[in-house]
Amino acid sequence: VYQRAEGEYKSLITRRGLGFSVVDTLMKKANLYEKGYHIYIDNFFSSTKLAKYLYKKGTYVTGTLRHNQKGIPEQMKTKFSVGETKYMRRNPLILLGYREKKSQKKQVLLLSTSGKAESVTKSKRRGNKVHISTKPSIIRAYNSFMG
Repeated sequence: VYQRAEGEYKSLITRRGLGFSVVDTLMKKANLYEKGYHIYIDNFFSSTKLAKYLYKKGTYVTGTLRHNQKGIPEQMKTKFSVGETKYMRRNPLILLGYREKKSQKKQVLLLSTSGKAESVTKSKRRGNKVHISTKPSIIRAYNSFMG
């Protein structure tokens, strides 16, 4: 149900941004802070500012980031080779860039407050062939929980 932003909430949106304000309001109303939950969000809501805030509130977060967002280092914006993975850490945040396929024009950027700079290898059997894939664990978790 849509409610027009007024008063205090409107000034909160102006200061922090809509995505930040929506996540914070939902977490407060559902009384989910300080319980160790891990939330997964898309690039509309994700920001380093929100991730640090949630971490201070006892909540972990993993989310995709837009390439043009403030604070993204240049080495994460340049085009990656197929299969290339880069990690950057500034506690408590870890920034991940990963390009899986040639058909991807740009790498995927993810931000997490609980991930590790590690890859996971999985194998699937298709008929007589075994297909082995290696992906960063942060991406596997994000894909698993975001659907």
